[in-house]
Amino acid sequence: KNLRATMTRLTPPSPPAGTLRSAATLLLLAIYSSTTSHGFTSHLPQSIARPTLSNHRGLATLDAAASAAPDLVVISPPGGIGEIASVESALLGGSVRWFVVSAPGAGGGAAEVALTAETLSAMERAGGSIELAGASADALLVNGSGDGVDGTSSAVATWCRGADSILCTYDGVMEEKRRVDRAKTAEERGMGNEENLIKSAVRVAAREAVKAASRGAVKVAVLGAGEELMMDSRERKKGGGLLQGLLGGKQLEVPETLGEALMGNVVVVRHGELFGASASSPESSPFIGGPRIEPTIRDMYTMRSIRIDPTISISGNVLSGEGSKTNRLSMGEAASRLALRKISLPSNLSNAQGQDDQDPALLDISVTSFSGTDAPTEDEWQTQFTRLFERLSSPSGGATLFTAEFGSVPNVRRLAEWIASKWAPAILRSYDIAGTRVGARPVYAVQTEDNVVEIVWQEL
Repeated sequence: KNLRATMTRLTPPSPPAGTLRSAATLLLLAIYSSTTSHGFTSHLPQSIARPTLSNHRGLATLDAAASAAPDLVVISPPGGIGEIASVESALLGGSVRWFVVSAPGAGGGAAEVALTAETLSAMERAGGSIELAGASADALLVNGSGDGVDGTSSAVATWCRGADSILCTYDGVMEEKRRVDRAKTAEERGMGNEENLIKSAVRVAAREAVKAASRGAVKVAVLGAGEELMMDSRERKKGGGLLQGLLGGKQLEVPETLGEALMGNVVVVRHGELFGASASSPESSPFIGGPRIEPTIRDMYTMRSIRIDPTISISGNVLSGEGSKTNRLSMGEAASRLALRKISLPSNLSNAQGQDDQDPALLDISVTSFSGTDAPTEDEWQTQFTRLFERLSSPSGGATLFTAEFGSVPNVRRLAEWIASKWAPAILRSYDIAGTRVGARPVYAVQTEDNVVEIVWQEL
């Protein structure tokens, strides 16, 4: 507000050339210089590099106590859900250590996290903190030199020792691959396998962090719909063999899934097609193409409503649809609340959701985003998870696609007749349904009992 007011007062009458720009520049410099700059005070284990944490062009960093065990360790590629969950956890008052896995050869110092002064102040008021470290994927996948010096993966365990929770995600791997590809020739891009290597490195780092975590630590894995879901033995062997060929057989034994790396009892949070960006991304601006008379606002600000459902029913059916969309902001918020125990899991929760026996999940859920400009409040998060746990404890154990409460229905049979004879014919002839040419579409409805209407579907 002060900035806008100062610039407005300078507008009439027309000032000499350069006056407006100089005044605004001085004011901006005053704002940025008011941010205190701190350096990291802790000493990282050997082989770990530290990325940069800064506010927008103001260069401010946060301290984390070296001696205190962190509340949460986040392991991920740069940016994406990993960054969002780290910042959100710090805003909730947690002590966070974020380990960034970068592309092979990129080094651990490539990541830079941009935070506003407002976010830094909110973290300080909440009592939260963030500390960062990082390593390249190839460093994590190769053992030490054999002369008594531990490898990077062992250093991860030292840095994460005593963590109360661990959160892992692959999100950001494709952006990191594209960043590295910009410095390659077309031939080199075709030969690269950064995606597989970064994912494998995330799993290795997760395994080492779990070994050093506190007893009973919460373990959260953020995955896509259908990702690492009921992998069979052939898929496991294929992934491991490929890595061995690329690294000449020198790498550590690599877990094939995040569930295996986190050693079971994992809370899996799944997403659909992701949209939205972390604060350090240029795409985090609310406006597409900049401010305009009729601005176009990004979906990440207009689709903040969420719904949480079980991924797998008790019968073993997969309920999460690949056509759903999920806001990265909502995913980070949901995962951080589970990791920090802001959401209490039911005591009777068990591995009853059909996951693979080698990496059983304690809970497997899906988050879907819908239209709405307001982010969920704490009460709304609690309501969503309460509804989820009620669904899991019900006999059906599945997701409810639609439900509605009616007032008094004096004659259920007549209501069923109206749906079958009046409502269904009119709706099923609509263009949206009748124009479907691929997949399944409803074609007609028939009343099979006094209180039952069956909708018949056609597969095209």
